[in-house]
Amino acid sequence: MENKIQIEGYDYVVCKVCGEKVSRIYGRHLKHHNMTSQEYKSKYPVATLSTKLKIKNFLYLKKEQNMIQDFFYNTIFVIEPKRR
Repeated sequence: MENKIQIEGYDYVVCKVCGEKVSRIYGRHLKHHNMTSQEYKSKYPVATLSTKLKIKNFLYLKKEQNMIQDFFYNTIFVIEPKRR
């Protein structure tokens, strides 16, 4: 089995409460600590909440979604009445 080198901040982020390596620190993980994301941010203001890869994928998907919305908003659809 090949050992893949993982980079903190790109492949994973470390929870400042428990030290677990996760891809995102949000809702489900913070429920284990009885914290909200706002409480986590205020307690650890410098902490990274998501990996760069997750952010990059999110921005890509958001761009794709905007392109689809622009297509539908800028396209005029002609609906012909039914013929009897």
